[in-house]
Amino acid sequence: MLTQICKSSYTVESYMVDFRNKLKLSMLLGLEQETAFKHAADIFVHYSNPAADNGFWVIAQSWTSVERLPEFKEQIEVETWIRSVSRVISRRNFRVSDAAGNVVAQTSMDWAVLESAKRFPRRLDLWGLDEYILRDEQASLIEDRRMRKVPELMPIYLKTVRYSDIDINNHANNTRYVDWMLDSFDLDFLSHKEISHVHLSFKKECTMGDQINIFRGAHGNDDYYLEGRFADSDAVAFQAEMAFV
Repeated sequence: MLTQICKSSYTVESYMVDFRNKLKLSMLLGLEQETAFKHAADIFVHYSNPAADNGFWVIAQSWTSVERLPEFKEQIEVETWIRSVSRVISRRNFRVSDAAGNVVAQTSMDWAVLESAKRFPRRLDLWGLDEYILRDEQASLIEDRRMRKVPELMPIYLKTVRYSDIDINNHANNTRYVDWMLDSFDLDFLSHKEISHVHLSFKKECTMGDQINIFRGAHGNDDYYLEGRFADSDAVAFQAEMAFV
């Protein structure tokens, strides 16, 4: 039976954790997306897939609030639901809980469908989803927060998009951007800090061989703005905010 909420359970495996034995944020987002794909598969049985006929789903932006990152061998449950559908954006939300039922992370994601050839967004307001499929419930505590730019940015490093970054759509998978961002901090900083929230806005696809200059600036203590720009054109690939505690 098609339901508003899809739930999936996962075990945090060794390949998912970082040097602190904690689930990588990129892996957390990956598990959320895997749960979204399972829910979408059920929905597409009852409704057509807007990405059918030479289209594909992409994430336009996301907001993630983190209470704590689960550790190696922990059992977690990921819940997802569609909050709303507008002209070209579908808002999908996520809640991640530990074995005791405590919420450890929440994410809100804006999804769009692009034409494979021209990369134009397709209409989603004509999808025809029944109202009972939608669940108007907030997830991330920073959901809908607007991006706050920093006037002065410092170049941190040059990233070249490689095989390990590319997904089935022949562009850098959105989870990889989080790794790129965390690569801009040193291990000593990451050893003593915990991620509090992340807001990511994807501006332009990154493909194999692209070189991206990663810039960083600070709003204040442990609250950062990051930006990726193409080295050959200075066009913006992504913007992000990342806060630590």
